Amino acid sequence: GVNTNGQIYRYTGNSWNQIQTANGNRASAISCGADGTCWYATGYLVTKEVSPGNVALHTMKAFKKGDVISAIPTFPLTEKTKYTVQFSSTDHALVGFLQSANHSCAPNTFFDTTKMEVVALCPIEEGSVITFFYPSSELDMAEKFDCNCGAPECLGKVGGASSLSKEVLAKYQFNSHIVEALGLATASS
Repeated sequence: GVNTNGQIYRYTGNSWNQIQTANGNRASAISCGADGTCWYATGYLVTKEVSPGNVALHTMKAFKKGDVISAIPTFPLTEKTKYTVQFSSTDHALVGFLQSANHSCAPNTFFDTTKMEVVALCPIEEGSVITFFYPSSELDMAEKFDCNCGAPECLGKVGGASSLSKEVLAKYQFNSHIVEALGLATASS
């Protein structure tokens, strides 16, 4: 079974390797499928290796719209990177296991950097991939990228909230530092 008591698991090569968690605990093996996909977990979220070197965050239970899925752990950095989340006009931080949450132009979660929570934007079925809209917390991305989320409303290129048109900005929820920087009408609640 999966230990969900805050432990993080990682499969590398053909064996499980214990890794340090943020609080210094050691993690141990959970499961690896015959197809080579492997899981490690913390709380109700697991990171599944979907192809060599590529992982995605999945749910281990269903969530309703508005449910808090996880707290956001932070490990502050002095500069932004492609792995950090922006928390204010000047602050960026690594977010631990949540780093495996992929971008989508049709996200199912919102990373609320005021309340430090990941919140479901819609009903999410058990086993679903967790996604969020990167510009909801990033004014300017450290590295712009071509989006391949496959959503009908896919933006194609993602470069941060400052690069979005007013029409696109009106369709999404943003964190307060983005709202303030862009002079938008409302912030997350």
